[in-house]
Amino acid sequence: MLLPMADQHQLNLYRAGMALEAATFAIQQRGIKVDLNIRKAVLKELEVEFAGKVKEMEEIAGNPVNPNSPDQIRKLFYDTLGLKEMKNKDGAVSVDRSVLERIEKGRVDLAVPVARGTKTQHVELCASLARLILEARGIAKDKGMVKSKLDDGRIRTSLNVGATESFRFSASKTCFGRGANLQQVRHKIRRMMIADPGLDMVYADQDRAESTAVAYLSGDPAYIKAHQAHDTHVEVAKLIWPDEPWPGDDKGDLALASEPNFIRFFSRRDMSKRTQHALNYYPPGPLAKYKLKGKGPHHTLARELQIPKAQAYDIVNMYFRSFKGIQDWQQEVIDAAKKTRRVYYPGGYYRDLFGRSREDKTHREAISSIPQFIIAWTNHAVMVRLWKEFDKRGEFEMLLHTHDAVLFQCKDWEMWKPKVEPLTAVKWPGKNEPFTIAWSFDVGTNWEEAS
Repeated sequence: MLLPMADQHQLNLYRAGMALEAATFAIQQRGIKVDLNIRKAVLKELEVEFAGKVKEMEEIAGNPVNPNSPDQIRKLFYDTLGLKEMKNKDGAVSVDRSVLERIEKGRVDLAVPVARGTKTQHVELCASLARLILEARGIAKDKGMVKSKLDDGRIRTSLNVGATESFRFSASKTCFGRGANLQQVRHKIRRMMIADPGLDMVYADQDRAESTAVAYLSGDPAYIKAHQAHDTHVEVAKLIWPDEPWPGDDKGDLALASEPNFIRFFSRRDMSKRTQHALNYYPPGPLAKYKLKGKGPHHTLARELQIPKAQAYDIVNMYFRSFKGIQDWQQEVIDAAKKTRRVYYPGGYYRDLFGRSREDKTHREAISSIPQFIIAWTNHAVMVRLWKEFDKRGEFEMLLHTHDAVLFQCKDWEMWKPKVEPLTAVKWPGKNEPFTIAWSFDVGTNWEEAS
């Protein structure tokens, strides 16, 4: 009934999605072997870790706190600690993750006055509590995953094709209510998931995927060169802070870039990485039009990194001066979104935008979705290629697809490596030249070792 309404690009995208189903179904059927003894040890560690976080919270708050009780947390912040009520994206007064993250960053107002000279200390106390609550909730989520119901000593997940706007898979428990969302597994939990006897577990991960896509989509020569260097984040740092005493060799530059406490507790490399993440998808505009104390890319960077706006202003200026092509590409995407209310992807696919075509939020969504499309379909293509070419029980077995990586097990990785590596090269059209995303491979007897 709906097919006659679809154009050719929509039909192609639908068929491409359907072509992924066989591989995802095989992954869901197979599952991953779990070491039950390690599972018990991990669960015990998590329980101790959770109890420690709760104890810290109680010491700061002065009374018992259940981090998983929204009512208790709401009363703690809005009644006991006197914060002005905060709303989530749905407009409801809340203490969900988004609100707690704002409290953690000190982005709060007080509903009741505090003693003179104690406001900063009070905000920091609230930030400490928010951080502990988020950490405790994360541990509780991990405990639930570790205790997931198994089938024959294996944990399974349901990979849901076509479930997100970003073209990624979503994941959940299986249709039988067992297993867990294995796309969100903390590193320490991974050690309970092991390779089957006689096989190596291999985690193939896309390397610097989003920034690589931005480099070639924008065609910015300096940003492309940074991705061809020994360490992209160091090269970007050298351009943002050219007056630093860079030694001029890979080892020396990395050492200087990694020194802590350059700005707050961040190293130069940390700041470089966070700056790229914050600005590559920020809607462009001449920085001169923004007032130093007004909203703009520097305002966002200062808020996210908790640094002075004047310092953020200088960083933004130098970043876009060094990589002018990124802003030009961003503007091209925005112009198309304003004109057509669509964002176009490599290969002729497109996605309709339902937000207001002149809002920054819609522009950020359009800009970020293009690298996300590339990363998602790179992962999908590699998963299907490896499954179709090699999957054979006891020899090579596909185990999992995450957002930007695949997990598999095989007999003797060194033998399989020269066969696998060529199939990870998925070519995409850039502005001036085609490009591929680089992959890294880690091997071990369990998922923690292999990542």
